Amino acid sequence: MSVLDLPVRPRVREDVRNPGPDAGPDLDLDLEFAAAGGRVRLLGRRCRWPFVVGRLFVDPVAGESAAGGPARGPRAGCLVVQQAGGGTHPGDVRRQRVVVGEGVRPRVLGQGAVLVHGVAGRGPAAESTTLRVRRGGGLLHRPGVRILLPRARLEQDVTVLLEPGATAVTVDATVLHPSCLDRGAPAPVLGSLLEVATAPDAEPVVVERTHLDGVPASLHRWPAFSVVHVLAPGRATGWAEGFPHPGDVSTGAPAVAAVSGLPGGAGVAVRICARDGSALRGAVDAAVAWAEEVLLP
Repeated sequence: MSVLDLPVRPRVREDVRNPGPDAGPDLDLDLEFAAAGGRVRLLGRRCRWPFVVGRLFVDPVAGESAAGGPARGPRAGCLVVQQAGGGTHPGDVRRQRVVVGEGVRPRVLGQGAVLVHGVAGRGPAAESTTLRVRRGGGLLHRPGVRILLPRARLEQDVTVLLEPGATAVTVDATVLHPSCLDRGAPAPVLGSLLEVATAPDAEPVVVERTHLDGVPASLHRWPAFSVVHVLAPGRATGWAEGFPHPGDVSTGAPAVAAVSGLPGGAGVAVRICARDGSALRGAVDAAVAWAEEVLLP
């Protein structure tokens, strides 16, 4: 497994990526949040199988931010996206888009884990997600963890467009099914790409790719892993040094984490390895809680 900050192109087919403003009919999930009546609203919602979208839960006012205002309130909310069916199968293509309006801060969460199946001789599944956050808005995008089965092949990319003053937290979490660790088991293949831009049609300020092909020895000890990207161009000075959960593999901890700054001062990446899915969930929870704290207005 390697993580490279290089200007590489994605493995996902070009016709799957980056749906434009008129691509609504081609999207499997299309969500748009905006402020109306002083609170966050889900103004646009379109989904088709396997996605199911329920109610947007608007946050009550709770606590104070570092600036003295409400830490959460009616401009923030939580939406859970469910995925029906038996997971992701070879040849599946999923296209998603989330648009966040000015001054609102939704959290878009997956309901749970998603099995990624594999079949000998079949092509990969592909997922493409575009996240656009307008001026002063914020987004937490945390889809369900992917559980890779033997022979699973998944190609996914996430494109994030942030207007001035916008922030985003993205979570990419994966667990190898225990059967992948058996001697002679067919290995899974995972290709994942994140691109972050600060203006339409601009060159990305962050290009990060993760590639897994096979099961190296390190993954027998750490079969669950995640990257939490905390994106806030121009605001992330010193964040990497302030992360409160440094990793130490010598202690026998169930999960370890390392933090690094992203190019162009765009934010930080929290990279997590864990011994199982439960430990990974706890570590990601802690990283997301820290990210929401540092991003408070």
